[in-house]
Amino acid sequence: MILLKRGWHILLWIGLVAFTGFVTVCAAIYLHLAPTIPPVEVLKDVELQTPLRIYSNDGQLMAEIGEQRRTPLQFEEIPELYVKALLAIEDHRFEDHIGVDPMRFGSAALEFLTTGRPGSGGSTLTQQVARSFFLNPDKTFTRKFTEIILAFRMEQVLNKAEILELYSNQMYLGHRAYGIQAAAQVYYGRDIAELELPELAMLAGLHQRPSAANPISFPERAMIRRDTVLNRMHALGFITETEHANAITAANTAERNTARMAVNAHYVAEQARLEMVEMFGEEAITAGYKVYTTIDARQQDAANRAVRQHLVNYSERHGYVGPEANHELEEGHDGQDTETYQRLVSQHGFFGGLEPALVVRVVDADALDEAANSEQSQTLPHVLAWGRYSGWIQIPLEGMTWARERRSIDNYGPAIRQPGDVLAEGDIIRVRRGNNDQWRLTQIPEAQSGFIAMNPEDGGITALVGGFDFFLSRFNRVTQANRQPGSTFKPFVYAAALDRGHSPSSLVNDAPISMRDTTLEGVWRPRNAGDLYRGYIPMREALYRSINVASVRLLDEIGVNYAVDYVSRFGFDRQRLDRNLGMVLGNSTFTPLEVNRGYAAFANGGYRVNPYLIDRVEDPFGNIVYESPRVHACRDCPEDTPDQAEQIFSPQTHYLMAGMLRDGITRGTAAAAQSIGRSDIAGKTGTTNNGADAWFAGFSPHVVATAWVGRDDNTGLGFNEFGGRAALPIWIDFMAEALNGKPDEPWSRPSGIAQVRIDPQSGKLAPPGYNGAVFEVFKSDQVPTETVTGSGNGARSGGSSSGGSGGGLF
Repeated sequence: MILLKRGWHILLWIGLVAFTGFVTVCAAIYLHLAPTIPPVEVLKDVELQTPLRIYSNDGQLMAEIGEQRRTPLQFEEIPELYVKALLAIEDHRFEDHIGVDPMRFGSAALEFLTTGRPGSGGSTLTQQVARSFFLNPDKTFTRKFTEIILAFRMEQVLNKAEILELYSNQMYLGHRAYGIQAAAQVYYGRDIAELELPELAMLAGLHQRPSAANPISFPERAMIRRDTVLNRMHALGFITETEHANAITAANTAERNTARMAVNAHYVAEQARLEMVEMFGEEAITAGYKVYTTIDARQQDAANRAVRQHLVNYSERHGYVGPEANHELEEGHDGQDTETYQRLVSQHGFFGGLEPALVVRVVDADALDEAANSEQSQTLPHVLAWGRYSGWIQIPLEGMTWARERRSIDNYGPAIRQPGDVLAEGDIIRVRRGNNDQWRLTQIPEAQSGFIAMNPEDGGITALVGGFDFFLSRFNRVTQANRQPGSTFKPFVYAAALDRGHSPSSLVNDAPISMRDTTLEGVWRPRNAGDLYRGYIPMREALYRSINVASVRLLDEIGVNYAVDYVSRFGFDRQRLDRNLGMVLGNSTFTPLEVNRGYAAFANGGYRVNPYLIDRVEDPFGNIVYESPRVHACRDCPEDTPDQAEQIFSPQTHYLMAGMLRDGITRGTAAAAQSIGRSDIAGKTGTTNNGADAWFAGFSPHVVATAWVGRDDNTGLGFNEFGGRAALPIWIDFMAEALNGKPDEPWSRPSGIAQVRIDPQSGKLAPPGYNGAVFEVFKSDQVPTETVTGSGNGARSGGSSSGGSGGGLF
């Protein structure tokens, strides 16, 4: 009996010593680690890494930029069923413990004492939050002990709702989704509040293995985990028997959902990102800013369609460059191996709306003749292909007759008589729907485009397309491509001439000329298109016909230095303006953005506005942290009005220029734009030497827009690819949509403008009954005073030809 009592005493002392030793060791470890443990108070105001979101001017999402997809929620926004599912599988005593669950901790401690390794599991939600924010995932005793200390401290600083909120917003749940709201969007394409019990249970189960057991990559593992969550919820009384039975039989409805972009505007998004980083640094990408741009969603969509359609049209005008690749198909394949076809075609991306497809069978006319008695006897020649997204595709012969071999930009192979002349089995091709909704062979164009539209009243950019497809080339040709603008530059010099005493009826000599310019090498002989020369013509005609030689003589009359000073008012950098007579032909280089800014003054009454893309920036809490400074063209405001744009020419000069540029559409090189059916549009075509650049810049009182088409390597676009053919159609299609529903508002005549009848050959006043007289408008102080004599003949001398040499911009 005495021995028994002594045994109990010994065991008690041993236990006491062990406990004291354990407490002493823990205290020593705590004292050692305490100075290095971060303050948990920072979690009260933690800023979670949230992507940069970019919106159109009406709030439609255009882009989400950042590695982590996250949409933080307040605790009140977290569904109660999700909380129950999470607690059931992760920490069902969460409401009762103070950061560490004694029972789970005891189990983990016992495992450590018996194995010498930190126990697996045992972490409460509080410990998991501590680990996620402050620690690495390494399984060491020091890390585990630090985690426990942090958990105790967190429970003293934060309440349970705040801890759950942090957990629900912070944890990684697979496929770049951080937090339950982002995960709900990624896996189900809906907000967390819209999910049903089986889906909420699926999300709650993701925390253990988000990469290796998510419902998209590993659906079987994910379903097992989901059912475990549902079983735990039922066992704990969180859901009823009926709810459990219905949920456990529910199918896996998860599928990959990318962020829903209402507007396709990748070049816009990248430009906005660059501007945000410039203003806020690299944290702009992760701080949850919302960027509201000036982009008009409808106009942006119209610009996307117009640029892609007409670049493809241009490419098809110049022959077929061939398939992108060829995959050898098994001999005698039966056309049923769709799994192989899909694998092969999936190696090729979807660019510019052009779907990749694999040619599976080529059915020529001779093959049909051999099958005259078969079912194919009623079938026309065609190609059968497997599209990456559309599955089986049939391309009729008429959908590929354009595809003569391109030997060079203007040299083609023989006409296409049957599909086999173009394609072979195994070819990877591009397809699109034609105007008749039938499939059509096409190709990714080598030419590129830059298109920009602005509100001329304040410079807000309403549409921007920097190329055929952002994912083929991120080079933004609107803001980065410095190209010669050709004849689209002439109006700036013509405006200078109007303010130098000239009028639309001022006569300019359009005759061959040889000039020695000290800034140009040797003798310069500018030429007109087609070497056609018309003698003395009015300034108005010289502009709407885009006559080169007459324009050069006009610049010579007003003086290059004066013109440089005047043109720089439009926002052009005077240091980049060539100080020679070639300036009027657009031999300096500028971006489409700069050209469009200049044309805004022709649209808004003569005011210089500055282009801007970002309207305002909001922080995650809706506070405006940036608002773009801007000026407005205000024709009736006092001069000292705040935010008033600088007036660079008078209302009278504006009216004359608008009328002259309107003639470019009514009877000039942009006549095709009459198809829009409006009287308030005007503009100017432009083409450079060897056809390397094609332009159209034009405007209405509502929108100013510029289209450029060219190749990045500066090679020519090919025969007859002038501005009026390559670039103008983009502008027409865009403006038809952009102006739809807007009133037709021709420019009203301001005071200080007079209209009189003149003789167009001399520019003098025409007496009553004079044959061939026309009405012309003048500034009131520049109305002709001399009257022509005679009865008139109504005709001006015809053009003449010359064999002048040298380059020419037209």
